[in-house]
Amino acid sequence: MALLDFTDGLPAIPEWLQRRHTLKLILWAGDMERDGITDVARLSEFDIYLCAGYCGKLTTNVEYISQFYPHSKAICLLDIHAPDQLSRFCTAFAGRFSVISADYNGNTPTFPIEAYSQTLAPSGRAYAICGINGARFPTEEFYNALELFAPVLPHELLSLRQWTPELIQLAKDNQLTPSSTWTSPDLKDAYYDGVRERQTRFMEQKAKRSPLFNSVIQYSADTLEEYWSKLPVHVLTVNLKTAWNWQREQTNGGAFSEPYRVRFAKYLKGRLRQYSDTAEYLANEYDSLENEIYGLQRCLSLVETFRDPLPGLEWHVGYFVDHRYPEPKRCFDIILSK
Repeated sequence: MALLDFTDGLPAIPEWLQRRHTLKLILWAGDMERDGITDVARLSEFDIYLCAGYCGKLTTNVEYISQFYPHSKAICLLDIHAPDQLSRFCTAFAGRFSVISADYNGNTPTFPIEAYSQTLAPSGRAYAICGINGARFPTEEFYNALELFAPVLPHELLSLRQWTPELIQLAKDNQLTPSSTWTSPDLKDAYYDGVRERQTRFMEQKAKRSPLFNSVIQYSADTLEEYWSKLPVHVLTVNLKTAWNWQREQTNGGAFSEPYRVRFAKYLKGRLRQYSDTAEYLANEYDSLENEIYGLQRCLSLVETFRDPLPGLEWHVGYFVDHRYPEPKRCFDIILSK
């Protein structure tokens, strides 16, 4: 049986698979073909292929297994966002994977850490654990960047942080400030229902972005380090280059933040000192301050995202070759182990 369908109950596990307890799993593979080569042929070192079946070549991969790897490989079909399906999969393969890695077909989710904990075998290891989304728009990066430098934002950017472009334009049209426009009795007219609804939703989303959103006035350029220490990790590790490039006209490439970037790099280094096993993976010298900040952010994102793993699951930072890119590259990343 080359296909195990977990979308409709627990499938019958074939006898040959029941006997094996050191399997290798590749995530997000088994339903695609590239240049005439199936996922199974391209990733032949793995035993189990997990996919949702959306990429159109599931049958081709199943047939390939039936022809060349009968009774030694299988494709598991499931939606990992469906808790019942994921639970069935973890039950069927509890403690049986010696290796878990991931493929990349344009957009990939992140396998839940609980699933790693349940399915990794003793001494098993997991690589490429963070999903990759190739279709992201940089909107989130831009607003995270504004939040990162909120205490020192120029007036125009502070306005973008607080108000929708729609409300800002309405204020300009009426020669008012956005704040005055928002509190104006005229805005309560039914004609502006959409404007009010979108601004309210915008404010709710920004308040969720950071616990300091409504208290940023308490901080200044002199207390940036204290401010940074209270930000969530997704704001601290924003890709600043992507953020500024997306809104280069409004931000002038983030030029306003230049006086504070050295301080930000120093802050990140200090925060990383509590993680002793990261030091050897950080370069002593970088070819630019931008690349230094990005390297420090990348490491901080990894160690703080997986700071509290489940009982019995360990993590460390290490090197491995990531094959998910057109040109495989050696990178440092989190490696999970049992």
